[in-house]
Amino acid sequence: MPANATIVELKGKQIVRWKDRKGRSRSAELTVSADGAPRIKTTAATYTAKYRDGDGVVREISTGCRDKQAAMSVLKELTDRAELVRAKIISPDQDRVADHQKIPVAKHIEAYIVYQRDRGRNAEHVRNYETRLNRSADGCRFRWLSELNADRLERWLSALTESTPSASKDEGVEDDDTAKLVSASVYNGYIEA
Repeated sequence: MPANATIVELKGKQIVRWKDRKGRSRSAELTVSADGAPRIKTTAATYTAKYRDGDGVVREISTGCRDKQAAMSVLKELTDRAELVRAKIISPDQDRVADHQKIPVAKHIEAYIVYQRDRGRNAEHVRNYETRLNRSADGCRFRWLSELNADRLERWLSALTESTPSASKDEGVEDDDTAKLVSASVYNGYIEA
């Protein structure tokens, strides 16, 4: 619910009024979420899929689609995955992993670094991991989890240790600093990261 909202009673319904970011007056019906928090009820710009997941929990998620046919396709994909879980073809954990395929590798790295900092890990250690993970992902052109490939990473690392900087550029090394030959300890650091 917007921070600057006021609640008024109109024709037996509670209405929320507020100003949006552009200063326009807006209003919508007040509703209460499942957890008891007040919410505003508005029409979404995209379709919302409501389905029962593999654990039997009713889920409502945005499909991100403005077209009904495309939204139905997303809903079918979600219900098919739920059926696979109920049939014990895939586990609920495998089903949750599938959701991570839609998140770029850079966001996974970012989340991992935040996790390491929250655990109180050594700042230099975390900084080294962040640098190595980002350089590896950029050098190997890993954009999605499905693109992670040990062979491609090994070729990229080999280019760092066995070739000249100009030859390593052909292997996907984009940073001149990274293109320099690296020591065995730095190489192992990349492997560990």
